[in-house]
Amino acid sequence: MKTYKTILLAALFLVMGTAAMGQRTAYSFLIPAKYDWATPFSEGLAVVQDGGKFGFIDKTGKFIIPATYEDAWLFSEGLAPVKVNGKYGYIDKSGKLVIPAKYESVDGFSNGMAMVQTGGKYGYINQRGEMVVPAKYETAEAFSEGLALVKTNGKYGYINASGKLVIPAKYDLAGSFKEGMAPVKVDKQWGYINPQGNYVIAPTDEYDFAEPFSEGIAFIRTNYTSGYINTKGELLFLSSHENSGAFSEGMVDFSIDGMCGFLNTEGLAGIPEQFEDALPFSEGLAAVRLNGKWGFVDRTGKVIIPAVFDDATSFRDGVAKVETGGKVGFIRLVK
Repeated sequence: MKTYKTILLAALFLVMGTAAMGQRTAYSFLIPAKYDWATPFSEGLAVVQDGGKFGFIDKTGKFIIPATYEDAWLFSEGLAPVKVNGKYGYIDKSGKLVIPAKYESVDGFSNGMAMVQTGGKYGYINQRGEMVVPAKYETAEAFSEGLALVKTNGKYGYINASGKLVIPAKYDLAGSFKEGMAPVKVDKQWGYINPQGNYVIAPTDEYDFAEPFSEGIAFIRTNYTSGYINTKGELLFLSSHENSGAFSEGMVDFSIDGMCGFLNTEGLAGIPEQFEDALPFSEGLAAVRLNGKWGFVDRTGKVIIPAVFDDATSFRDGVAKVETGGKVGFIRLVK
């Protein structure tokens, strides 16, 4: 088994930068940019592509599981999906294939269950690889808050961990449960149900679209205008912005005339539109694009890490994935 090691001094090399706004900051490359592709870290490991194959590294850049797979994804609940000979299975953190590679597609484990596709249909397995819910659904989502969204006979409903359809498949569209509620659509009306299948926000034809709740606020679209409601279904504010998403750390990114900024929970521009692109806040920072490059700002809009990267993802457990010179690495803040 060949083990790849990064040079510790290079991994810890301090990079100083000056932001366009005149703010000085410092960050270090935890792992130098040398991979063709990578995921964020999850459960201490990240998937990287090296030489056309996929493997797993730790935060020192050491290959814990060699790059031998055709495809791979994040560890969740101790297991990670990998592709071997055109099929997907699951490995543990020692690299042992604990669930045979025999599925057409798979998802990560959530609530002890993972969605798998076989024979063109979707079902669920447990961590022993046992098919707990037969593969009979047209589409299926990961378990969230004990329930999973499934589609059968063209309608959506929800199953529990034993596979019982506890909320009948009667919805035209639906979303996963978040914060105790799920958005559902029937007869052109959107509303929100609880895990018992009862409406907690009555269906209305005022909504053209509705998304799950995040931080007690949900995105809706009414008369082709974006807006946000609280858990009582009360309209908090409407927005004329072109794109808006889910709240994260009290802020939500938006765009108008091709430029992005961030709204606060009152619908005010906490950070005015000034970026070419933006990602949600995570761990107090948001990745933004300025003059074709990516950097990071804080909640006041102050540039903390200058826009010098070709691409970037949000911080997770103190580490962010970045791309520079066509290669991917990982950075951390220097305090």
